Amino acid sequence: MASKVVLETVLTDNELKKRAEKFKLRHSISQNERAEAQTFWNEFFTIFDIDRYKVARFEMPTQRNSTNGSGFIDMFWKGKLLIEHKSANKSSPADFEKALVQAMDYVKSLKKEEEKPKHIIICNFQKFKIYDLQHKKTTIIELKNLHNEIAAFRFLLGFAKQLETEEEEVNKKAAKKLAALFDHVKSDFEDKEDLRLFMIRLLFCLFAEDTGIFEFQQFTRLIRLEVEPSAKNLAKILNDLFEVLDSPLDKRTNKMLPSIAKFPYVNGTLFQKKIGKLPIFSSAVLKELVYCCDFDWTQIQPVIFGSLFQTVLDDTSKTIRGSLGAHYTSEVNIMKIIEPLFLNDLKKELLAAKGDKKKLEKLRAKISELRFLDPACGCGNFLIIAYRELRMLDIEILKQLNFSKEAAYLTASVHLDSFYGIEYDDFSAYIAKVALWLMEHKCNMKLFESCNINIPTIPLKEAAKIEIGNALRIDWTKKFPKKADFVLGNPPFLGKQLQSAEQKEDMDLVFKDLQGAGVLDYVTCWYIRAAQYIKETTIKAAFVSTNSIAQGEQVGILWKEMFERYKMKIHFAHQTFRWNNDADGVAAVHCVIVGFANFDTNEKYVYEYDNIGGEPAELKVKNINPYLVEGNDIFVEKRRKPITNVAEISFGSMPNDGGNFLFTDEEKDDFLKKEPNAAVFIKQLISAQEFLNGKTKWCLWLKDALPNEINHLKEVKKRIENVKKARSSSNRAATQKLAATPYLFGEDRQPNSNYIFVPLTSSENRDYIPFALITKEKIANNTVSVIPNGDNLLLGLMLSKMHMAWVKYVCGRLKSDYRYSNEVVYNNYPFPQNVSKENKTDVEKAVKEVLKAREKHTKSGSTLADMYSNLTMPKDLQDTHKALDKAVDACYGKAVYTNDAKRIAFLFEEYERLILEEKIDKEFSGTKIK
Repeated sequence: MASKVVLETVLTDNELKKRAEKFKLRHSISQNERAEAQTFWNEFFTIFDIDRYKVARFEMPTQRNSTNGSGFIDMFWKGKLLIEHKSANKSSPADFEKALVQAMDYVKSLKKEEEKPKHIIICNFQKFKIYDLQHKKTTIIELKNLHNEIAAFRFLLGFAKQLETEEEEVNKKAAKKLAALFDHVKSDFEDKEDLRLFMIRLLFCLFAEDTGIFEFQQFTRLIRLEVEPSAKNLAKILNDLFEVLDSPLDKRTNKMLPSIAKFPYVNGTLFQKKIGKLPIFSSAVLKELVYCCDFDWTQIQPVIFGSLFQTVLDDTSKTIRGSLGAHYTSEVNIMKIIEPLFLNDLKKELLAAKGDKKKLEKLRAKISELRFLDPACGCGNFLIIAYRELRMLDIEILKQLNFSKEAAYLTASVHLDSFYGIEYDDFSAYIAKVALWLMEHKCNMKLFESCNINIPTIPLKEAAKIEIGNALRIDWTKKFPKKADFVLGNPPFLGKQLQSAEQKEDMDLVFKDLQGAGVLDYVTCWYIRAAQYIKETTIKAAFVSTNSIAQGEQVGILWKEMFERYKMKIHFAHQTFRWNNDADGVAAVHCVIVGFANFDTNEKYVYEYDNIGGEPAELKVKNINPYLVEGNDIFVEKRRKPITNVAEISFGSMPNDGGNFLFTDEEKDDFLKKEPNAAVFIKQLISAQEFLNGKTKWCLWLKDALPNEINHLKEVKKRIENVKKARSSSNRAATQKLAATPYLFGEDRQPNSNYIFVPLTSSENRDYIPFALITKEKIANNTVSVIPNGDNLLLGLMLSKMHMAWVKYVCGRLKSDYRYSNEVVYNNYPFPQNVSKENKTDVEKAVKEVLKAREKHTKSGSTLADMYSNLTMPKDLQDTHKALDKAVDACYGKAVYTNDAKRIAFLFEEYERLILEEKIDKEFSGTKIK
C-alpha cells in the first residue's frame, strides 16, 4: 500500500510555500527534458508528500487517437493527471499549444472513462500550464513565482486523499478475500504451521501470476481448467504444483500434468518444506480460492503482506479482524527513520554526482556494499522500505548514466542478502523473507519500465538473512559476520508493568547491575545491544521508542549508560509524535525516534512537532541532548531536596482504607443522616480529577479526634473497624502494620498551612498546568503533591511558560500527558534566586489577575479543565497568563523568551551552572549530597 500522504488539514499553505521555494531554487537551471524531467517531477510531488513512484508512471505507452499510431505519455496518473514535459527552449505559446493538442490526443485514446485524467499539466521547467478539464479552467504559473502560487496545485492533495481511501478499500477487499478462504480451510488443518505455510504459498501464486513472475493468470487457469467445478482433486493439484515450483526444470518427472509442468522454478526455500498430506477440501474452499484468483493482486504492496497475514490469521481478535487490510506500520513513519539515517545523505550524493559518470558509478558501488539490520524485524516492513528506496536510487543512477546495456549495468546493485533481521516469531520472519522477494520483483519491474533492463526474479537466488530467536540473547556479530552499516527498527515497547517474566529476565541480562534499570521500558534493551554492536565503528542506528525514554527518570539511567559507558552521540531525533499503525480501533502510541552512533557529526537534526499528529519542523542544531532538544549532554536525575532555595514538596495523603473513609456528595449526606455529630470530622478531599473537573469528594479525617469522641460515634467506629480488617488482611507487611492505627490515613502528609496544589498528571492539551493555592482545611490525596507554605511568588513561577517548558521536556509521560515528578521535575528546576522586590511584586500582581480570571469563569460554570484546554482557554485568562509569563521571564533577567526551545536551552544552562556550583561546594565542604 502506498504511504499515507499528509492531507490538507495538516499540510498548510505556509508549509507548501516553504517547500515550493526550495524546489524553485533547486530547479532554476534545469533544462533538458530527457536528462532532468523525471527528477524534476519526482521532487515536485514531494512538495505534497506524494510518492510519485506509487501513483504515476513515466513514459507510458499508448495510442494516438488521431493517427492510431503509438506514443508515450511523459507522465500519467490514471484517472487523475497527465503531464507533457518539454525542454526549456520550448517556451513559445505555439510550443505549449502543440503539447496540449498531443496530450488531448492521448486522453481521447483512453477507452475507460475512469482512466481519463481530470487535469493536464504542460511544463518546460520554467513554466507550468494547468488545464482543469472538469471546470474548463487554465492557469499559468512561472517557476520563479511557484512558491507564491503553489496553492493552485492543491488539487493534488485532493487526488492523494482520494487515492488513499481507494487503496485502503483495496487492502480491505484483499484481506476479506484471504480471510474468507482462511476461515474455510482452517478446520481442515491439524498443524497450525502447515496452515500458515499453505496460505502464504497461495498468496505468492496469486501475486506471481498478476505481476509477471508466472505467466499471466497461469495459476487461475490451472484452477479453472484442472479443478473446477469439483474440489475433489484440489489438494493433489496444489501438492503437485508446490513440488514443481521447488524443482529445477531438468529434475522434473513426466508424471505431472503439462499445465503444472509449465510453471517456472521458484527456488528460495519458499516451496521446499513439505506440508504433508493436504486435506480434502470442500467446494466452499474452491469457491473462495476462485474469488481470490479473480482479484487484482498487483494493487497490493509487499510492505503490507505481513500485516495482511496477521490480520487474516489472527481470528481471535474481533478488533484486528475488523480492520482488515489496514493493520500495518505506515510508510510515513518508517521514512522518519530511513531518511535521516541514510537516505537523505545518499540523495545528496546523487545530486552532487549529477553529470559525472565516475561519481555516479562510485555511488552505485557504495550502495551495493551497504548492509542493514533490523533486530526486531517483525514482518520486515523497515527492511522492505529500505530495500525499495535503495533500488529506486539505483534505477535513478542508471538513468543518469545513460547506460548502453553494458554487462556491469545489467544487474541490480542492491542485494537481498545485505538485509539482516532478527525476529522472535518464526512465521513473521518467514513472511519478511517472502515480502522482500516480492518487493524485489516489484523493483525489477520498475527497472524494466524505467531502463528496459530485464532481470528475472526467479529462480530466487538470494534471500534476506532473517535469524529466528531472541535478539537480546543472540550475539548479533556472530550471526551476521559482515556487520551492518545501519541498525534500525521498531522494537517492542512494554513498560515495566507489562513485561513478562521472560522479558524481565532479558532486562536483567542486558542491564546486569545497572542501578535503577528496573524502571526502564523494554525497548531500552535494544539501545544497549545496539550500542554494544556499533561501539568503535562508524555504524549508525535508529529506533522508534516510547517517548518515556527521553523523559523523566529513565533519561538519567539509560542515557547516562549510553553516553558515558558506550560513548554514543545522538545524530537526529524526532520529538514526541503520534505513531499510528493505521488500524481501526487500535490506539496510537506516543513515540520518539532517536538516531545515534559511536562518533560525532556536524550534521545533527531535531524534528519538532507543534502538533503531535502533524508534520515536524526540521532544525539543524549543534548538539542533541538526551531530552531530544538542543543542548549539552546532561542528565536530570532524582534528587531528594530542591536544587534551589524554595519550599520542599511532598506527596499528598494516602487513605489506604479500603474505601471506608471516602464519600461522594450523596454518600456523605446519607452518612450524616445516620451520624450527624460526625460532621466536624468530614473534610473535603481533593484529588487531581476533582480539582480539575470541579467535582467534590469527602473523607473522614480523624487525625484530631479524641478517643472519647470517636467512641460516641457508632457509624464512625464501624468504618474504623472495616479499615482495620482491610489492612490486617493485606499481603503487604507495611499495610498490616498500619492496622494498629486504623482511625488514621495510611500516610498523612497534610500540611499545617495553606499549600500549593500540584496535580501529578495533567493533559498534554494544556499550555499550563493549573496549579493553585489551597487552604489547609482541604485534604490533598495521593494523586497530587503539596508544597506547604506556598505563596503567590512561588505559585506564579510554577504557573509560567518558563516552568512549563521544563515540565514539557523533563517530566515523565503517561501516553503524552504530563506526569509531574517531585524528585525529577520540581527538585531540579532552576527557580530564579534573589528575585528583586520589583519583580516579586510584578509576579504576585500577575498571579492575582490569573486567579481573578479563573474565579470569573468558575462562577459561570466552567471547570479548570474547560478553562485550560488549549482549544477553549478564554482570551482574558490567556492574556493574564501572558502578563505572568513576561513577569517571570524578567525574574531570570530577560524581558521575554520567544519560544519553548529558547526557554529550555536557557534552563538547561542554568541547571548545569547550579550543578557545577553544588559540586564545587561539595568539594570544599566535604559534605555528601543527598
